[in-house]
Amino acid sequence: GESGDQAGTGSGAGSGAPGAAGAGAWEEKALWTKEAMPDDGADKYGFTHFTRFENAAESCPAGLLSSDSRLRLDRAALEAGNNGEAGQAKHALEEMQRSERRLREERGELWTPRWFRVAEEADLHELEQDVGTAVWEWNGKYKAANEERVRKAGPSPQCPLDTVFNPWQFKETAEATAAGMAAEAEGSAVAGGEREGE
Repeated sequence: GESGDQAGTGSGAGSGAPGAAGAGAWEEKALWTKEAMPDDGADKYGFTHFTRFENAAESCPAGLLSSDSRLRLDRAALEAGNNGEAGQAKHALEEMQRSERRLREERGELWTPRWFRVAEEADLHELEQDVGTAVWEWNGKYKAANEERVRKAGPSPQCPLDTVFNPWQFKETAEATAAGMAAEAEGSAVAGGEREGE
């Protein structure tokens, strides 16, 4: 298609490359069609309908993990257009990650991913072969573990996105995060009250 078209095209039929001797007739057909972008002005990032759906509570699986990135405060603030708040939340998250790493090093513990393993025979592109980093692959344990977790928890009436973000390995990090969130919420409530009383 021409530049700016909303569809991808491809060629089918024929026994050789276009123009090749003995090539059959080539017909052009649509392989995909781009869905129209949302026009409601609800976000400034140009998210497609698909991206919005993936970020929404409706697409969350039952038993959403508390480490799911949809629960990150910095991400939620960005989606709401609160860049300053997003920056503060991202900084706080990075500080907690550093704190968790220090705890792990102090205790001599190695971090082991729960749902991935190092690939013994990674199928790498030639440009990836000299990078020298480990390649991780899915270990297949998540589905059964999540089904068991959901079964034990039972039905939950709450919105999945109301789950508290908690990706931490150590209880101390989770408690410090919860305390920080409580203090932040209290500070916001006080600031809101001060504005109302002005």
